[in-house]
Amino acid sequence: MVPIFSLCRIYGGDKKIFQAAGEGIKDYVFPAMTPFWTDQVPGMKLVREISKQSDLPGQEERVHHYIRGVCSTFFMKEAMEWAKDNGGITGENIKKAMYARKDWAPAGLEGVCLAGNWSEQDHRGTNQVYIYKGNYNEGNVVVEELSLVTIERRDAWLGFNSSLNIAADEASRYFHPLINY
Repeated sequence: MVPIFSLCRIYGGDKKIFQAAGEGIKDYVFPAMTPFWTDQVPGMKLVREISKQSDLPGQEERVHHYIRGVCSTFFMKEAMEWAKDNGGITGENIKKAMYARKDWAPAGLEGVCLAGNWSEQDHRGTNQVYIYKGNYNEGNVVVEELSLVTIERRDAWLGFNSSLNIAADEASRYFHPLINY
């Protein structure tokens, strides 16, 4: 018997997907760019404080796409701060700021935002992706991190559509040995 598992891209793997689909989701493997809301990582404290801007009691569990938005916003915030200190906030200086740091995670968001590495030649901020496996069992969503995968940067993958498609296909070769059937 050949083991079968589900695989999707980053937009098909959050807890709301599991809740909408319900019973029967087993060993659903998917990539994500951030940890989950309930993960215990240092930078999640800041994300939860930011969330209280629209959820004062802090009770709403945010999907990891929300957390990605926080990361993107803070990368831009820090780039603008750098630009301000290095000639003024202009588009050109913000662009230079994005190239100025290597293995850069915004302050306070360590463990939440994957390290950014932008350059003049390559605007793909990161070449890493978390691999998760999720299950829906009797109303409970259980998600576990399997691995953090680093995908080789290939020039042929430059460009939005080709890099998304090829990187997802390439990443899938890492999944098989990570899954316990």
